[in-house]
Amino acid sequence: MSTYESQSQAVEQLLHDLEHGDEFARREAAKALSHSDYPAAVRPLIALLDHSPDQDVRRWAAYTLGFMGDIQAKPALIAALRDPNNSLDVRCHAAEALGHLLPYRRGQPEARAALRETLEYGTAELRFWAAFALGCIGIQKDIPALRALARADHRLVEGWWAVSKEATEAIEHIHQRGRLYRQASEDDCLGALASDEARE
Repeated sequence: MSTYESQSQAVEQLLHDLEHGDEFARREAAKALSHSDYPAAVRPLIALLDHSPDQDVRRWAAYTLGFMGDIQAKPALIAALRDPNNSLDVRCHAAEALGHLLPYRRGQPEARAALRETLEYGTAELRFWAAFALGCIGIQKDIPALRALARADHRLVEGWWAVSKEATEAIEHIHQRGRLYRQASEDDCLGALASDEARE
């Protein structure tokens, strides 16, 4: 059997486990698929995030969806973030996942609104990951909310650092992205000018 055939069979087994396995098998399949790119896994993972009775399965479904790059996961991640019946881990992973999923996609008002709500009303952990996500998405209009958080919330998040530090880093990330965009625009303008001069 070739390496390709072996990998294909492994993926097919993981997809089968997502839809038909017990909760342990589903959790392990979701973990195994993180950092992979298998479009067929997106819908089963969304279903697990929406409906699994196991909070750990939901957590891994959220985490994995963030790295798959499929925008159809966005509504389920927003819903998971907002749902107070989800565990703290599920909601934090949903926030983190939105940060991984949405950079360089224009606008995203609904996701950003949910994340800004979390900055105001969430626990320290939720605020931390909401700040992370807003920094990744990189919209200038979110800076005031992040700046307020950076001034006010100095609580430490276990295993990481203070919420205020994460908010400050998010602001810097947004500024850096703005600088890169401005530089790219200037380069495009210079390139167009050089092209025009060459034709004259």
